[in-house]
Amino acid sequence: MRLLIHSNFFSVTKFEHGQEGEDEMEGYALTASSKLLLKNTSKNSQNVPNLLSFANLILDPIFVTPWQFLGKWFRGNESTVFETAHGTFMWEFANKLGTLDSM
Repeated sequence: MRLLIHSNFFSVTKFEHGQEGEDEMEGYALTASSKLLLKNTSKNSQNVPNLLSFANLILDPIFVTPWQFLGKWFRGNESTVFETAHGTFMWEFANKLGTLDSM
């Protein structure tokens, strides 16, 4: 949790606890950057712009796998790392797969 606080994904806040606010406790709150990763729900129906779809896309194994092929790509003749990892260009792969549209 300390790392997430240091990275400004969460902040430490103090709030009053008890009937008359006699106890003060520490809690965690979302920061502006962490709110960008929230999914729009019925409670949060304001259609707030978020980066959740982008984060899901770049962390998908389809796009993470090419990083493991950088050395092979440098020594090879393929034009992109994605082609080295998957054997085809990214747009052709996406067209064949068809599930990237839902991310």
